[in-house]
Amino acid sequence: MKYKKFRFLFIALIVVLLVEILSWSKIFGHFEAKLYDLVFSQRGPKETSGKVTIVAINEETMQSLGLQWPLPRSLYVNAIRNIKKAGAKGIVFDIQFPDIAKIQLGDDELVELESLINESLKEDDIQLGVTSVQDSVIMASKIESFANSKRFITPNKHISKANPDLGLVSIYTDHDDVLRHYPLFEDYHGQTYYSLAVKAYYKYFSNTNESPSVKGNSLVVGDLAVNFINNRSSIINYKDKAGAFGNDFKVNANSKYYSFIDFINKEETSISSEEDDFFSDIEVSPEVQESLQALGMNPELVEKSNLDRYIEDQVFKDKVVFIGSTLQEHHDIFNTPVGLMPGVEIHANFLDSMLTDQVLKYVNPYWIILSLLLIAILISYLCSKVSATRSLLFIIAFLILQYSSTMGAFKYSNLVIPQLQYMLVSVIIYLIFLVLKYVEEQKAKKEIRNTFEHYMSNELVEELVSNPENLTYGGSVKDISVLFSDIRSFTTYTESHSMEDTVSMLREYLTEMTKVVIDNKGIIDKFVGDEIMVLYGTPVEDKESAINACRTALQMRVRLNELHEKWRAEGKDIFEIGIGVNSGKAVVGNLGSEQVFDYTAIGDNINLGARLEALNKNYDTETKIIISEFTLERVKDRAIVEYLDDVKVKGKNKAVKIYNLKELN
Repeated sequence: MKYKKFRFLFIALIVVLLVEILSWSKIFGHFEAKLYDLVFSQRGPKETSGKVTIVAINEETMQSLGLQWPLPRSLYVNAIRNIKKAGAKGIVFDIQFPDIAKIQLGDDELVELESLINESLKEDDIQLGVTSVQDSVIMASKIESFANSKRFITPNKHISKANPDLGLVSIYTDHDDVLRHYPLFEDYHGQTYYSLAVKAYYKYFSNTNESPSVKGNSLVVGDLAVNFINNRSSIINYKDKAGAFGNDFKVNANSKYYSFIDFINKEETSISSEEDDFFSDIEVSPEVQESLQALGMNPELVEKSNLDRYIEDQVFKDKVVFIGSTLQEHHDIFNTPVGLMPGVEIHANFLDSMLTDQVLKYVNPYWIILSLLLIAILISYLCSKVSATRSLLFIIAFLILQYSSTMGAFKYSNLVIPQLQYMLVSVIIYLIFLVLKYVEEQKAKKEIRNTFEHYMSNELVEELVSNPENLTYGGSVKDISVLFSDIRSFTTYTESHSMEDTVSMLREYLTEMTKVVIDNKGIIDKFVGDEIMVLYGTPVEDKESAINACRTALQMRVRLNELHEKWRAEGKDIFEIGIGVNSGKAVVGNLGSEQVFDYTAIGDNINLGARLEALNKNYDTETKIIISEFTLERVKDRAIVEYLDDVKVKGKNKAVKIYNLKELN
């Protein structure tokens, strides 16, 4: 009993421990990530800071230039100058410019490719690029791991002369090929290097000379603390689908971003004269004409190029501009919770989250475990106290509340709360109690059958098994009928007969009487020697309990007469019985002890039934059946009776009318 009392607590502890162990598995992480993606899809877009934008080297750029990758460096030099003229606060390259690119062929043979630097560049072009980088540009770098070693890939020697700020561009997808986390920093030869977004925030927005530092599970950059997990990465708070940091100017309605080609000025590039034909129509391209017409503008009246208008309008004023490729062949397009997105916009997303103080935060894992344990205990306790149906409704309500609170915390507080742990804990606990209740229910049904199958009809037993709540433990008040039957002068009979004969006669008599009782929906409460106590209307409610009790009495009389004939034929002595029937309220239920189950009924109306049976010795009636006025009230339309007397019995202040029951219609 003690175990069962605290079983809910034990189950809660075991389930929480099990779920915590499961939470370290890959399959668990996979489903948790999918739930995280669902939250993203339901949250909708968030407003950006307006301080981050993207200039894309896209299909339009490559088609317009008619060049192959890599592009001549003079184009980047020219673009840097023009983007600065358009008001850019800073420029961040998501493009690497290594000295030598290496590819692996065959049996680990390394083939060196020629330098990516265009040898036709003039010295002043290179110097211009160096100066531009030194002043305002963050360049891309990467730390690659090879077995037990690492390699730090930096920009080429010409760019490196300027000692530029470097930002790591490496980003990694999860096991399901979806990119959710953003690496913040990495160590190489005792020095810490930071990602593009972190470096950009520190360089352009932190207003501090103190380098970023790690404090606990946070990377502190100026006044901002960026929460991260063990792999030094933070969850990316995507503002929207791809294009959230695009072209606000909308010169080309088909382009999500500013196009790199729009920031190339032919007079300031060192592309050969053979390519001059391209620049002849750069000012008003067909795409631009279509866009202007859509805006209701006459292209013929537009004299300024896209670049001139960008510069005049200062479209990049106080903004950080990311330059990156959106070309499919560069394989820098990633699956994200909000759809496909180029790598450059992933860096932009994280920087913008830092600027808007919307970097996602993790809940302390100790708080997760504590809240998980408290919720598990609550759910376990409720499941142990209420029915399976009510438990299910509670679990559904809890899961809806849990998802809503997770969504609210994510949307309004940028807080990441794991969902799968809470879901599993609640569902597993529910299933455990569902199984336990099923087992206990089957055990209870078996006990009910074992208890009642010998004392009541199979029909009543099955009804009771189907509705065990009718079997109230501890007792409840019910309206029932009770029948008492006793052998007249049984003591005298036993004195004149052997024990074997007495037992044999009694067994035969009680067996026949029991059959009659069971056939009429009665339940034999007990045998007290030769006395039979029968209840009607319990444990299963019976609106015709009084009729069934009276029918039982009459059929017992008939069956006894049949036994008399049999016994006489066998040369045996016979005996008579008296029957009393009463109806009314009584306390019914398990009125035994914790050790012994005793389903019975007590109360004045039960006592009156016993006394009616005893009164048979005072009245010489035809059937030897006496019923009370209370039973007669319930059967008066169908019973033929004879009034006998008004008697005052113990327990009743008022005399009770009694009748001899003769027949039932």
